[in-house]
This record gives sequence, C-alpha cells and structure tokens, in this order.
Amino acid sequence: MRKLDHQSRKSICHRFRSYIARSVPQREDLACSRWLRPIAHLVVKDDLWRFKRDTVARGVAIGLFWAFLLPVAQIPFSVMQCVFQRGMITASIIATFITNPLNFPFWWWLAYKVGNALMGGGLAYAPPSASVDWLDWALSIGKPTFLGMVIFALAFSTIGYFSVKLVWNFRVLHKRRTRRLQYRLIVEAGSASATSS
Repeated sequence: MRKLDHQSRKSICHRFRSYIARSVPQREDLACSRWLRPIAHLVVKDDLWRFKRDTVARGVAIGLFWAFLLPVAQIPFSVMQCVFQRGMITASIIATFITNPLNFPFWWWLAYKVGNALMGGGLAYAPPSASVDWLDWALSIGKPTFLGMVIFALAFSTIGYFSVKLVWNFRVLHKRRTRRLQYRLIVEAGSASATSS
C-alpha cells in the first residue's frame, strides 16, 4: 500500500512539473515577445534565471504583486519588474498563476468585500438594472474592488517574500543539522572501531 502511495505522489509531482514546464515561457520565448522587445537583451541574462534565495524571494513577491494588481498581462509586467529588481523570472511567472480565469471572480468578490469594509461598508453589491446607469454602477463597485486588490497585492507579495526566505533558511538549517549528525555518527563509528581493535 505504501508503494502505491509513493508512486501516486511521484506521478502527481511529475504531472505538476510537466504542466509548469509547458506553461512557463522559456527565456527565448520571452526575448521574442513584442511586449518585452525593448528589454529583450536584459531578459536573457543568466542571473535572472538562477535559483538563489534572494532572487527567488524577489521573483515570488513580484509575481504575486502583479497577479493581484492586474487581471491581464501579468507575466510581461512581472518580467519587466524582475529585470529591474533582479528577481528570478521563472519564480515570478509561476507566482502569477495564483490568479487565473477560474478563480479571478472569487478574488474580485473578496477584494470588493475587503475594500468596501475599509471604505465604510455603505455600498451593497447589486447587479445593475435597466434604470441604473452602467458607468455609475461600475464606478461604485470599482473603487472598493481596486482598493481590495491593491491590499491583496501588497499583502500577498510581502507574505510570499518572507515565506520564501523562511522556508529557504529552514531547509539550509535542516541540511546543516543532517550533515553534522552524519559527521558525528561517522566519527563515533570510527572511534568505536578503533577502541575495539
């Protein structure tokens, strides 16, 4: 039973990795993008694609920021900001997937609720009727929604940045402890075999 669980986990991880590999544009694709043509020579630099703690943390924060701030064109804006703030482009692109066409209505509704509560809560969300002007209705729900999305962008990018740093430090500390424990076991085994002989 355990082997089956392990195999199914491996299969899920493999499917997720292959989905990410298919979905995330490669550096050559981004360099050819018309949105990024002015900075294409900067997009292909190696240090923007390296897996380092600070660049990954910045990339995740940038990606989460643009994921909540814009409903479209999140990837080009996150790549542009990664170029100028030295963030990892791949991490930024993956982080933008937190919002997608399937869950964006939920985030907008939640942003409206948060923004409306911060603006005093006087507005009640109601679909427009024939007698209501569409522009007035859109503006009335647009302000609290935009405020909520800005709050989400700032909050999630901050949380993402410090979460990456925390998890990275935890993994480094865990590896060090494991190495020390292995070294101690090797030294104890060597001293035990030396005393027995």
